[in-house]
Amino acid sequence: MDRTQTKSKTILSEKQELLIGGLKLLDLEKDNIITVGLMLRTDSQIMEMLEWFSENFKRNIMPSQEQVMDKAQEIYQK
Repeated sequence: MDRTQTKSKTILSEKQELLIGGLKLLDLEKDNIITVGLMLRTDSQIMEMLEWFSENFKRNIMPSQEQVMDKAQEIYQK
C-alpha cells in the first residue's frame, strides 16, 4: 500500500462496523448503507440505531429497508 492509499483509507470505529454489519445482515442496498452511515455520525446516533436493531432482532423481526431508512432519518433529525 502506498502513502496515498494509506491517507485516503477511512478507519471505522467499532460501533460503525457493528452498524454496517447490521445493515448488511438486513441485506440493504449498498447505497442505503452508505446513506445511513453518512446520516448517523455520532456515537449516540449509532448506538440508538444499534439498540433499535437489537430490540427488533430479539423479537425475531427483520426490519424492511424502508423501516431502516425511516428510523435512520428519525434519529438523524433529532
